[in-house]
Amino acid sequence: MKKRHAFAIGMPIGLLAFPVLRRVVWAFQARPAGQVISEAISAVGSLKWFDTTLVTGLVAVGAAYFSVRAIKEQIKASDEAVQRQIDNAIALEQDRKDARRDANRAVLPLTLTAISELVELNAPKIRYLLAQCERSWLPKTAGIPPFDPISGEIISSLKEMVETLDKADRPFFAALVTAMQVEAANQRGLRDNGIDGKMVSADNLRSHLIRHAEIYARAGALFEYGRGDTDDIPKAIRKLDLANALFLMRVFDIRDELVELYGLESDEEWDVSQYRKRKRSAHSK
Repeated sequence: MKKRHAFAIGMPIGLLAFPVLRRVVWAFQARPAGQVISEAISAVGSLKWFDTTLVTGLVAVGAAYFSVRAIKEQIKASDEAVQRQIDNAIALEQDRKDARRDANRAVLPLTLTAISELVELNAPKIRYLLAQCERSWLPKTAGIPPFDPISGEIISSLKEMVETLDKADRPFFAALVTAMQVEAANQRGLRDNGIDGKMVSADNLRSHLIRHAEIYARAGALFEYGRGDTDDIPKAIRKLDLANALFLMRVFDIRDELVELYGLESDEEWDVSQYRKRKRSAHSK
């Protein structure tokens, strides 16, 4: 920046000095020194020594300087205006996102209640099938009861919630949706097996109940956030949360067996791999 200023100041001075020195040299070469000095003193008052080219050059340099300065200021003002528009657009989008999140959060307890009620409706049907098992297998003659499906309102509500959450808060909701989707698919497979006359194992039915308990526990863990009691979304659920869910699902006669089978009397974090790491059981129905 200092070099630019020095150049801008030095150029007009150089343009001024060059023609003056040129005229001085020519004058001393053409006439006696006394005459040159006398004429120079007389000319200073009238500025006759100014060269037309010098004046034109100075005007051009000045015009260029102020033109460049005006263009830079215009570009700067334009950039600032564009940035203000971008900032306003971002702020408006964030306001809309916050409003959607607040609205979704307000109805979240209703969605969680609907999920819990869905589990309470379907879990006894699984328990009914498990009670019919003989030697750890469900007889082909056993009828598969129809399961209550996940409503579109539940899926839509959870989808809207996930869309408005910060990235760090999405995994717990995503885990809930995944558990519900997997269990819905498993229920369809269970129904198809019944239609096709395929065998269904008691272990398979127990895993259905555990999946129901996971859904119930994840929904229950979100109630405090939905009611506004906290702004923190849970990161995980514990095995003990599934044990409590089994009690609330009212499958009392098989709860202790499942707690022992899956090691649920623990504060350890629950994850989906636990479905494959359960204790082996010698139970048979």
